Amino acid sequence: MVKRLVALFALVALTSCEYRLHLQERDGGAPSPDAWAPDAPVPGCEALLVDAPTSASCPSPDALCRRVVVELPAGPWAVGPNPVTTGDAGVYSASGGRVVEIDAFEVTVARYRRFQESNGGADIGAMRVATYPDGSMLSSRGSAARTDSALCTMTGASRDAQPVNCVDWDDANAFCAWDGGRLLTRVELEYVRRWWERAEVPAPGAAGRLYPWGDDEPHAHFTTYPASFPFLEHTSPAEDVNDVGIGCLFGIAGSVGEWLGDEARARYDDGCLSDGFCEGTPGAQRSVATGAWIDDADSWLLSSAIGSSDPTTANPRFGIRCAYDRH
Repeated sequence: MVKRLVALFALVALTSCEYRLHLQERDGGAPSPDAWAPDAPVPGCEALLVDAPTSASCPSPDALCRRVVVELPAGPWAVGPNPVTTGDAGVYSASGGRVVEIDAFEVTVARYRRFQESNGGADIGAMRVATYPDGSMLSSRGSAARTDSALCTMTGASRDAQPVNCVDWDDANAFCAWDGGRLLTRVELEYVRRWWERAEVPAPGAAGRLYPWGDDEPHAHFTTYPASFPFLEHTSPAEDVNDVGIGCLFGIAGSVGEWLGDEARARYDDGCLSDGFCEGTPGAQRSVATGAWIDDADSWLLSSAIGSSDPTTANPRFGIRCAYDRH
């Protein structure tokens, strides 16, 4: 216990951000991080997880490369309001449903390291093009993840199973394109947070889940968040079994924030949001899944909360999750 506290205080000393270091005790009935190993069946997820086909980042079977197959229904159904930007609620109105495979776990250090190696050690890699649901093709040159902070997970060889962070939007978009996919869209993110694996049918006026795990207030039982602050102590994102109730999409709230493909828009009455994707313009602010381990407001964990950031930002808050369209 003493060593753990020393480690926590050392992390706080490395940054000027103020963290909420409320270490909450797990209830007797809460899942334990030691309850299962990454290569064992995930409790309650056997029917949802699928082994990913071999890809550039996963050349051989890997428990942390598994995906969840999500059926995104046709509209109309409710999106928003966004508590981060105070944006209005709206309606997703795309007429056709579609199927997408989504990374069950955030992209790990090991997967991103393979991407960096594919660039031959160059600081800036080849141009990669990701195709989004509306046909938009967004190109990026990925680069090496930052290693100038102890809070960046690429700084240690023992962190291969942790989610990569300290990457900017171009890095994230290029990685997913190189791996045969793309970034999630904000509509997809909100759908899996609010509706995925829920009996209620998405519809205008229906509420969905307040938080990705349900309507209970945020707690260390549900997500990796400042109240629990175990981020850099985890040997694997798979050990965070707190998110089992979110359709086996681990870290979809909490853990690291995840870059999204869309340009950031405050309002849901923009036509691109209604149709499912906002391509945006080069250099524009990009959307990001909120509720990172470093964020310190419960409202950032709400299912409809979507943040924004300059696409050149690469800090310990941001990571990657890819989506792969089924055609």
